[in-house]
Amino acid sequence: MNSIKEIIEQRRTTHSYEPFDFSEEALLECLKASLLAPNHKLTQPTRYRLAGPKTREKVFDFLLQQKAKKEEITDEIVKSFENKFKNPTHLVIVTQKLHTNKDVQKEDYATLSCCLHNLALLLWEKDIGTKWSTGGKIKLPELYEIADVDAKEESIEGLFWIGKPKKINPPPPRDSLEKFLKRLD
Repeated sequence: MNSIKEIIEQRRTTHSYEPFDFSEEALLECLKASLLAPNHKLTQPTRYRLAGPKTREKVFDFLLQQKAKKEEITDEIVKSFENKFKNPTHLVIVTQKLHTNKDVQKEDYATLSCCLHNLALLLWEKDIGTKWSTGGKIKLPELYEIADVDAKEESIEGLFWIGKPKKINPPPPRDSLEKFLKRLD
């Protein structure tokens, strides 16, 4: 078993997936453990929606429609989209419970981020890759409808793709700690 440091150093965002059968039971264990992230005031803001085949097809169609608004859709684009969005074994739509207090809302997003990082690390330990997909498309009303999310109660914060990596990219260049560390007297 790798140390947590090694898992953190090795984990990469997965952009392409190969067919693989990853059990829902194993995923549910990881989802449960991910919720143990630090959470100020224990507001427990993170919500997961595990998309089944019909929902995944609707999400795929929605994403392809959004792409079509920007460029002409070719067979190559459809094939690339299928690899990106149909090959992962699971899709989790991640939402955050809304809070009226802006400071709590910000702390809750930090919790959600920690939950997703925990999830990515837990899955990576099992040789399963992830991609947290964000952007303007996740805020569109059509996706809220597909995911059965009440926008007055929750905000969609990402599509979390899960599956066996087809390719693991090398680590991107990172600056040294000294660039980010300021020593105080």
